[in-house]
Amino acid sequence: MKTSSDFGLLNQMSIPENKMNNRDFSQIHVFKQLLKKEFWEHKQLFWLPVIFFAVFLALFVFQYTYLAPINFFGTSIIVFNAGLVNDLPLELMITGSFSAMLSLMYVMGGLHTDRLDRSILFWKSLPVPDWLTVLSKLVYPLLYGPVTVILVCLLLFVVKGMVFLILTQQLSLAQIASVLFNPKIWQDFTRIFVMLPLYSLFALPSVSWMLMMSAVCKSRVFPWAIGVPFLIEFVVLISKVMDKLGWSTFEFSYQIFVRGICSLIPGIWYFAADVTQNKIPTPEFTLENTYQQALIEYVSPGLWIGVLCSFVMIAIAIRQRRYADVI
Repeated sequence: MKTSSDFGLLNQMSIPENKMNNRDFSQIHVFKQLLKKEFWEHKQLFWLPVIFFAVFLALFVFQYTYLAPINFFGTSIIVFNAGLVNDLPLELMITGSFSAMLSLMYVMGGLHTDRLDRSILFWKSLPVPDWLTVLSKLVYPLLYGPVTVILVCLLLFVVKGMVFLILTQQLSLAQIASVLFNPKIWQDFTRIFVMLPLYSLFALPSVSWMLMMSAVCKSRVFPWAIGVPFLIEFVVLISKVMDKLGWSTFEFSYQIFVRGICSLIPGIWYFAADVTQNKIPTPEFTLENTYQQALIEYVSPGLWIGVLCSFVMIAIAIRQRRYADVI
């Protein structure tokens, strides 16, 4: 259904007269307005980082001021820094996993909801290229979501450090610097930012698959998006096609479920370490080991084959959007 913000975007998407002949300007202008549209239609997703920040900070204050106040006020800066380093992967995994789950739900409804509520008729009346509409659906799961998760963990580290220093009355410049400029945790944040492009590339097949199903399906998207991979896996296992071709059934299952459905989970590429040997990875699942595996995945053929397949699925979604009608 159209809202007041929709009609506001109608005027904003019109191109200024002195820019009518500038094609690049018009597309950038429209894309910016499409991103604003996504924000207004899915505000609850954009508030998720704030909610997680508040929850983690409240748990931190409650733990050290009520559950263990003696340990808190007797904790040295060295011990506290070690605790911050140990908490970072857990905070990142919890926040990132919830963000990934909501991203999948968002993408599955990306090109389906407006056909269901007939608002597609309104949006198609605007001078908006279909390919820009589809690309605007990729920004949240591949860029905004993971970036805000990292920024939440970064801001949480700074605030927790300042709360600790204030409550323990350790406010000299040397003490503040020893907490906020802890080299170990900044090394971890550097590794996380290095892994960010890999996360987007690794998650692209899953996002593209869900988006394509959102554009194709005329009924509920979830049963089709999840059911089709399970059906393919069932047929392959029953027919034993992989065994006849001499390929690994385990690796095929990994490509279908991990790359096709679960690739939005942070650090899921870690389990690709020994997938071709059909065994569980032996190194401990830590941030450092995940980072080392990320460097390997950057040059792996499987990553770039998945990206190429994603381009095909995005192209199908764009074509379906071009000829889409109400459901």
